[in-house]
Amino acid sequence: GEAFPLTMRDAMHVAIIGAGADATVLNAEGANANVFSFFDVGGLEVRGVTITGANPRSTTSGLDGGGVQILDCSKVEIVDCTIASNAVNSTINSVYGGGISLRRAIGVVQNCQITDNATTNTLNNGTSYGMGISVGKTSDVLIYRCVVAGNRDRRTNYSRGGGIFKHPFAKLTVRNSLIVGNEPLPSIDGSRGEGGGIHCADPSYGGEK
Repeated sequence: GEAFPLTMRDAMHVAIIGAGADATVLNAEGANANVFSFFDVGGLEVRGVTITGANPRSTTSGLDGGGVQILDCSKVEIVDCTIASNAVNSTINSVYGGGISLRRAIGVVQNCQITDNATTNTLNNGTSYGMGISVGKTSDVLIYRCVVAGNRDRRTNYSRGGGIFKHPFAKLTVRNSLIVGNEPLPSIDGSRGEGGGIHCADPSYGGEK
C-alpha cells in the first residue's frame, strides 16, 4: 500500500495518470497526512484519480492542503479528478485548503469535483481559509468546469471562503463551474464566517499564504 503523503519535490514533468476517478482511488484514511504534497515541480499533471481520506494534523504549525498541497509549482493541471472528504487540522496558526492548497502556483483545475472537504482550527482566534480550495499568494489559477460543493469549516473562530479562498495577491479565474452549499462556520463571537462560495481577501489581509 501507499505511504502518505505522496511527496514530490524539485522535479520536472511529473504526471500521475489514473484510470478514472471511479477506478483509481488514493485514500489516506488513518494516515493523518496529505494525499499529495508537491514542491518546486515544473510541469505537474494529476489526472483521473480520486483523492480522499486525508486528515493532516498539527500542534506546532499551520497547515496547507488536506488532499493536495502544491507549493512553488508551474504548469499545474489537475483534471478529471474527485477531491472529496479530506480535512486539514491545526491547534495553532492558520490552515488553508481542506481539499486543495495552491501557493505560488500557476495552473488549472478542470472537470473536477471538490466536495465535502473541511478545515478545523481550534486555536483561540484561529483562522481557516478555503474549505474547498485555497488560492494563495502570487498564484494564477483557472478553475474550469468544476463542482465545488458541500465544503465546510468544522471548528474555527474566523473562517473565510467555504468554497474557495483567494489571496489578494493571487489571480483567480472561475469559468463554467458550480459553487454551491459551502459553509464557513459562524464565529464563536457571534459574527459570521465570510464568503460561503468565494472569499476574495481584502488587500489589507497580511497573510503570507
